[in-house]
Order: sequence, then structure tokens, then C-alpha cells
Amino acid sequence: MLLCCTAYAQPGGSSTYDFLNLIPSASTGAMGGVQAAARGNDANLFFQNPSVPDSSMDNQAALSMVRYLASVKYGHAAYVRHCGNAGTYAAGMQFAYYGNFPEASENGELSGNTFSAGDYALYLGWANTLANIPWLRINDRIDTSISVGVSLKTIYSSMAEYYSVGLAGDIAATYQNPSGFRASMLMRNMGKELRPYRSGDREPLPFEIQAGVSQRLKRAPIALYLTARHLEKFDLTYSDPGNVNVDPLTGESSIKTYGFMEKTMRHLVAGMELMPSPNLSLRAGYNYQRRKEMGYRSKMGMAGLSWGIGLKVFRFQLSYAMGIYNAAGTASQFSLSANVSDFCIRKTSK
Repeated sequence: MLLCCTAYAQPGGSSTYDFLNLIPSASTGAMGGVQAAARGNDANLFFQNPSVPDSSMDNQAALSMVRYLASVKYGHAAYVRHCGNAGTYAAGMQFAYYGNFPEASENGELSGNTFSAGDYALYLGWANTLANIPWLRINDRIDTSISVGVSLKTIYSSMAEYYSVGLAGDIAATYQNPSGFRASMLMRNMGKELRPYRSGDREPLPFEIQAGVSQRLKRAPIALYLTARHLEKFDLTYSDPGNVNVDPLTGESSIKTYGFMEKTMRHLVAGMELMPSPNLSLRAGYNYQRRKEMGYRSKMGMAGLSWGIGLKVFRFQLSYAMGIYNAAGTASQFSLSANVSDFCIRKTSK
């Protein structure tokens, strides 16, 4: 609490339901944690961008699990169904479980009891191309290149005897062309805390504007990704009392300030995917803001880097990601997806 006057510029810590920004899929987790223009046959991608689901994801189910920092556990589950010209629909859930904690008084005296804390959200989403939305048609060429999507989230959060209920939504648009280029823009977590933890003490949601591009190279099995986060706010730096500049002549100290390039870089997340075969993907990413906020100044190491692998085994698509937050903290994520139709027994006529 003592830092609230100096950390006001951080996007984190100033809103409730921040678990909504946890990484939904190992495929994006391996490429920096956020890729607005992500591609792939993974139903969990709609948690990140509701305009992504299309006919290729029809009848697909996906599950993602993470053992996060400090033994926190979180996960996502999703199912996608394509309904022709009516669009593609998605449903899913997200949870974050923080564990059990010893109950204590304000003086630190343990009562012998414990309490738990967790966050939960249910999602419903819809996506379609402009060609199938008559009142949005512009021309035939553009109609088939642009898809739009929306999602609605009902949120429940609890900590001991306190609980909160909220409602949020996302809106997104994606453009793609046959050359392998894709661009997306979205607004996430627009909504309101309907029932606050304490009466009359409502907190804002973690609203965010993102834009991203990806390009699959023509002459190599490589896709490149770049996403800009928090476009609603340019300065994502914060005043750190521990990061002080000392004038060698006068001995005077001042808290370090940041220039235009540093502030710009904190918005960017880069990723790359190498696909040597249809059944194998190798992924890597770099999140500059994560490195600056989570890394130790004395030992940055590989903070901000991430990597992972995707495999198609039998009828399943398996993905693994490792995110490096600092020298002492990493998080592993596993995702599993499959098309339900592949497991249905088809009757053959004699």
C-alpha cells in the first residue's frame, strides 16, 4: 500500500479481475503470452480474440492448464461450433485458484482456520465474416477478408467471506488475405463490477486495446507475430524508488525516467513459429514489459523470453510453453485440443 502514490502508472494493480488477462493457450504462451493475430486450430484462442474462430474450428474442444508462480493454478476450457452463415459460436470457462491461506487477525495472530480464494468466468462468443452479415456488407472482396467477433463474460470472484460478481465483453475484428497476412484489433474487458467485494466500493475492469499482425512467409515454414498492448495508455512505465540515478559530481539522487523508445517497447510482444512439418511447431517469443517489470535488475538473465512446442499426436494437438519471468520464476503451460467429430462413430451404409 505504501507504493500506491508512486506506482500509479502501472496498468496492473489498478483494476479488479486481472485474471482475465492470463494466457489462454500454450501456443500463445510460447510466443510472449499475447498475440492478437494468432493463428492455429485451437479453440482456446477465442479467449484472446473473439474474431478468430471460423469454420476450421468446427466441433473442436480445447483445454489448457498452468501451474503458475507461487503455486497458483489456472486454466481454460473451450468448445467451438460452426453454424454456416449464422457464424461460429464459442463457449468456455476460465478459472484461477490461489490456494488456501491461514486466517489471521489484523495484528498477525493466527486463528487456526484457513480460507481460500479463486476467480471464475464463463464465456460466450460469436464470430462471422462480413459477407454473412448483410447490414455490414461493403463489397464482395472485403466481405470475405474481414471477420468480426464479440464475447460476453460473467465473472465470479471470492476470497474468504468476500465475493464479487461482474460482467465484461470483448469486441474484435480480423483481416486476412491469401498471402498469409493477418491483422487484428480488439477491445477487451469492457464492463462493470456489478456486485463489489465491499458495498459501494466498485473497481474498474482491466480494459485494454490491442492490435496485432502476423505473416506466414511464402518460401519458408515460418510465421512472424507482433502485438501492441495497452494502446489506451502510452506510458506503461512507473516510478521505482529502488531504481535511482546518482549524480557522480553532486551526489544527488533522482528516480530514473524513461524516454520515448523505452515507453514504446513496453507495448510490444514479438513471436515466431517454425513449422517444419504439419505435425510439429516450434515457437519462441519475447515480452519486453514482462522483462522490465518481473526481472531482477541485478540478474536479468532470460527474463521476458518464452518458448514452446506443438505436436499433433493421433487425433490430438498438444502444446507446451515455458515462460521465463525472472531468474527464480518460470511457468509451464499445457494445452490439449481435438475435434470431437474425430471420435464420433460413423454409421456406414451396407
